[in-house]
Amino acid sequence: MEQNSDHIVIFATRFEARNFKPPPGVKVIFSGVGKKRAEKCIKKVLGKYRPHCVINSGFAGGLNPGFQTGTIVYRVSDESDDFLRQSGAIAAKFYCSEKVITSIEEKRELL
Repeated sequence: MEQNSDHIVIFATRFEARNFKPPPGVKVIFSGVGKKRAEKCIKKVLGKYRPHCVINSGFAGGLNPGFQTGTIVYRVSDESDDFLRQSGAIAAKFYCSEKVITSIEEKRELL
């Protein structure tokens, strides 16, 4: 088991990570789109690494017109809430899709 990555950031696609410049000690992993792929990826990651922190990152907020581009959102969960809130992130509900939702019609159906 490798233990050389203190922090792991998971993106579904390389496109989502195109502007992310990981600092030393941060490993970037791509899971693919969808809940099943994300679950499989995190199980594999935790079987191989013992990170201090795992962040699942990518596109979000497309269903909430109140979020501006670049807004950092997180799912309300546990003790990490204080850190995220203090960092300027906003608690939000998430919808996990098996495909990328792109049309206005598809987005309206999910509201």
